[in-house]
Amino acid sequence: PTTACIMQKDLSLNNEIGAIDILHGCTGWIYGISIAKALITSKLGTNILLITADVPTKVIHPIDAELRAIFSDGAAATLLSAEKINSGINSKINDFVFGTDGSGEKNLWVERSATRKPADIKWLESYKDLPTKLVGGRLNMNSPKIFMFALRKVPKLIKNILKKHQLEKEDIDFFILHQANGTMLDFLRRRMKIPAEKFIISIENTGNTVSSSIPIATKKLIEKKAFTRGNTILVAGFGIGYSWGGTILKI
Repeated sequence: PTTACIMQKDLSLNNEIGAIDILHGCTGWIYGISIAKALITSKLGTNILLITADVPTKVIHPIDAELRAIFSDGAAATLLSAEKINSGINSKINDFVFGTDGSGEKNLWVERSATRKPADIKWLESYKDLPTKLVGGRLNMNSPKIFMFALRKVPKLIKNILKKHQLEKEDIDFFILHQANGTMLDFLRRRMKIPAEKFIISIENTGNTVSSSIPIATKKLIEKKAFTRGNTILVAGFGIGYSWGGTILKI
């Protein structure tokens, strides 16, 4: 079954709800809130619970030091509603910008993880002594090409989000991007000439948690009481696929 169906049971929710899985890696939270907004706007739903959770450590070989240094497991839950929520931070979700380039498939992928070429007996035997046994496949990343992808697409993505909302960089109070890599994010910030205090890099103690990185970074800001009424926040995800997307949140 889909994880969403199992979560209905685990959360003791009623039977008269919809439950779907969305598989979209690093852009997963952006796609999730866009679909939730669409469901609410079309009046197919009133309250949407978006759960993001990834366990990349299960598909990382112990010898892949670079991957071990970047990725970590994480999860987040985001409630979207047609009505104001009394507790927490309320924000309006504006329009979205998306992009896809499937030619980047093999630059960040999990080998032997799918039905086209699943793990076979030979594969399972070769990794049987590892803690995870890599039964779900093995993560591969071409770091230089991923860096170049981010360098090409992220500044353009941010430019397009601002253009769609008729905003300038100076109008944004916080830029919260997918927390892919601290060095990469700082490089992008300097290239786009965004002040450090507006550009959130929140990866030091959590690592790259894939689809949960944006909500986790946002939650840290909420705990610091960083947001005030009227704040304008640009959120953007990018990565595996390749895929990218983003929107503007208004507190």
